Amino acid sequence: MKVASNVYRSMFDSSVERLRFGNTTRWQESGDIVSALKCAYRFHDYPLVGNVSARLLSLRQEKVSQTHTCQSIRGLINEFGVNGATALVPMQYFHLLSQIAGDEARSLVVKSDVRKVMQVLAFLAQRNTKFKRSTNAKGLIHGAVWYLVATMEMLTWPDVYALLPLQVSPREDFPEESLHGVGHGLLIRTSSGAMRSCDHHPVAESYSALEQMAHFCGQAQTAKHAFMCANGLYHAYVEYFHDHDRGLLEWLFPCSEFVLSGWCFAWTFGQGMIYQEGKVQRSHRLYATTHLKTHITSVCTADAMKAEANVLGCIWGLSTFYLHYHEGWVAEKTASSGPIDACARTPHMTTANPVICHLLMRNISQRRTTSNSSLVDWCSFFVPTVLQISNRDFHRWMVCLHGALFEIRKFILKRGMHALCVHDLPGQVSNPVWERAASWCREFLACDEQIWCDDDIGKMVLADY
Repeated sequence: MKVASNVYRSMFDSSVERLRFGNTTRWQESGDIVSALKCAYRFHDYPLVGNVSARLLSLRQEKVSQTHTCQSIRGLINEFGVNGATALVPMQYFHLLSQIAGDEARSLVVKSDVRKVMQVLAFLAQRNTKFKRSTNAKGLIHGAVWYLVATMEMLTWPDVYALLPLQVSPREDFPEESLHGVGHGLLIRTSSGAMRSCDHHPVAESYSALEQMAHFCGQAQTAKHAFMCANGLYHAYVEYFHDHDRGLLEWLFPCSEFVLSGWCFAWTFGQGMIYQEGKVQRSHRLYATTHLKTHITSVCTADAMKAEANVLGCIWGLSTFYLHYHEGWVAEKTASSGPIDACARTPHMTTANPVICHLLMRNISQRRTTSNSSLVDWCSFFVPTVLQISNRDFHRWMVCLHGALFEIRKFILKRGMHALCVHDLPGQVSNPVWERAASWCREFLACDEQIWCDDDIGKMVLADY
């Protein structure tokens, strides 16, 4: 039987008051209990939301230290709801817990209740990400989204949108993680065999099916949603695709040919060639890049690209991950320890600093540095001069800026959001390219770190659509 919301309000207030006088560590450790209570108060009449009882609190230490199975997690959901279950299992089980919650939601008689369950999971994902300070808590939404998308009988965007918690509340938009999960679900649909709620994310190996799913992403309602869907699809490709060795001459495939290739290149360059769990992933790609006779940026304008859209995708994807490290090197390029060490000391965006820094430093001419600005210097790899520039090269330059600023925004707040545009892009020079670039740059950084801004430059990355 559900407990009245005012009772939960009282329980929540008293719990917060008790925790407030503890130390910071205790507050963070107890954050999931507070989240379970707040969820019960806020969503008290939603399906799969359970009562937060004294029994749950007494079980916490015992359950958190246990090894859990699919059956034990399902039992916790049935007894305590998804909110209680998240307080009783370690974070490494969140993807599995979410998949099971998605499976339970499928059996609900009222189909509109599925989205209510997804809203609860999105709320818990946000809360746990805050308290645990880890993006892994987003597994609470990823697992359910990819499971439900993967097991749909008929795949249509209206049906996909019907289940997505695109807005948890008027002030809490949640499109990024939802649509990222959609991309994972699309890759799962390309694997052989039906996925069950307790299965691990399966491996796929059909390039033609992967290409079809990329086109499906492109049919989303907005360019922003297509972009986010492709993010999840190509992330899943890098992690869970059995990538047959097509040889060194084709190491850029499928990014060099498929649509919405920006994230394909970004994940390939940023994660697809690095060391994971002691093993070298995508060994032929790592071998190919470390044996290039030219700088890594030269691959983006290579003959392997099917269309200009793939060239733009490559520039965007490479810039998304690598400008951050290039900036660290430019800032300390006179360091006595050498440029690779200076690059490697850059705050991590991936676990592959040494690999990325060696790729950046190979075949680079010290005299080619065109500016003390890391941003201008980086984009000049792709477009050497902007004094007399074609329309094609202008697009390449602006897409480079978009990719470069896309991820680095979170690392430049201490420098001031607009300083990068004001100082790195010399807008005072009488040059239409600089003036437009500086103006767009300032507008882009003013987007308050949103995942995407609906601007004309960003849409160049989605040139296929």
